[in-house]
Amino acid sequence: MSPLKFMSFPSLVQENVLKHMEFAEVFMMSLCSKRTKNCAVRARIEIPQVYFTVKETEQKIGIRREEGKEKTKTIIRVLEYPEERIKSADKFLRFFSFFSVCAAIKPYKGACVIKIKQTEETFMAGLYHYFKALFRLTEPSYLVMNVNRLSERMLFVEDVNKAHITGQTLEVKDLDLFLTKNPNLEILKIESSINGELDNISRILSVENVHLSNAGHFGMRLLSKFTGRNISLFEPVLVETELNAIIKKWMNGEEFQNLETVFAQIKTSLVRGMNLDQIFDGFAVERFNPANRPQDFQFDKKLFGHSSQPYSFCGLGCYDVIRKNDGKRASVLAVHTHFMFVVWN
Repeated sequence: MSPLKFMSFPSLVQENVLKHMEFAEVFMMSLCSKRTKNCAVRARIEIPQVYFTVKETEQKIGIRREEGKEKTKTIIRVLEYPEERIKSADKFLRFFSFFSVCAAIKPYKGACVIKIKQTEETFMAGLYHYFKALFRLTEPSYLVMNVNRLSERMLFVEDVNKAHITGQTLEVKDLDLFLTKNPNLEILKIESSINGELDNISRILSVENVHLSNAGHFGMRLLSKFTGRNISLFEPVLVETELNAIIKKWMNGEEFQNLETVFAQIKTSLVRGMNLDQIFDGFAVERFNPANRPQDFQFDKKLFGHSSQPYSFCGLGCYDVIRKNDGKRASVLAVHTHFMFVVWN
């Protein structure tokens, strides 16, 4: 069978074919020549939210989707390999006009795999801008970084509004540096345990939505100074008197005025039970009344990936509190393994 002479098709036919191809296929086809690249650019293919994953010896560009079983799909994988194991890919290198770099490209499991000696910032910046030229990015980007790569600038990744930090231990100073380089984050998820002191000018305090998977003692310190909207803490070490102070300051209009939800799940093996007397000491509370608010509350799964099931805010360990300056109502739920605070709209 003779090869398909794609470039001989009319432009509208070419664009229609490209829009029905996988993104990785479009990317690899664009590397064939300047004509194929220009053809892909003219198609103006829209792409869902792009995520960039930065691991120790691997980087990925992919997409995130809201529907279907496959929530993420990798388009490009960049792997570090010894130079002697890489076959030169002259067409790729000439196309990007990079410095002397040895790389090999091949399709693998629906993605384009690029093998390179070292993932230098210049190379990744060129790849990113090439990717942006091919596709129309319709949403801000999502950045996933390993703690061992946080020192890298990654400033070429523009318009990042979500970040996920992975790895073992994260130092507060490295976190502040990362947030300085990415000042427009709306959602920050940290899988690592966090080491270091939290001061009043730490940049994490100004992130609107924060999730800590290994909160520890740092989680309580962050919650006590938090100025954002939503905070989710897994395995924190909670202090009832400090929770009491947070509720009082919210009720008096002193602090935490932007706060919408707190979700804290305590590590089961460390549970000693909540001291409700200390949490609710010194202020007026109300029991659940269906005339005042709904019984159930649904946490935003898009923010932190909580269970899709709503939580019931009634019964033992649950009380309502009222903010004095505007009558705003919030509910506090303190049970064996959870502490939750939600402000009702």
